[in-house]
Amino acid sequence: MFDIENRRYVGNKYKLSSWIRECIAANCKNLDSLYDVFAGTGVVTAKMLDMFNTFYINDFLFSNEIIYNGFFSSQGYRQNILDKEKLLYSSLDAKLLATNYVSENYGGKFFSRDDAKKIGYIRQHIEDLQ
Repeated sequence: MFDIENRRYVGNKYKLSSWIRECIAANCKNLDSLYDVFAGTGVVTAKMLDMFNTFYINDFLFSNEIIYNGFFSSQGYRQNILDKEKLLYSSLDAKLLATNYVSENYGGKFFSRDDAKKIGYIRQHIEDLQ
């Protein structure tokens, strides 16, 4: 199972999310909406789902918008399409992939060069599907 808090990176608010929830519950009464101004991984929004009816989730990364829609949208999805993409992504051979933004900037640092090439390919592929 993949949970939104599995998306961790430096600066995420996962460990603070319970404290943030407590602060909001204590200081923000009778509100209907939450604006998660620096959403990042989306864990703060996820922690607040039962407290608000409307959410405004802000982040400049398109890849995060995809994740937010996947976790928070009420739209349905087609499992057969997800299975097809999963098969494609799991069969990628990094040696056959072109260098990309992720591999140039994160390869050999946060990810292996091969994993970074795959991540960059997948990221671009998802964007191209839009």
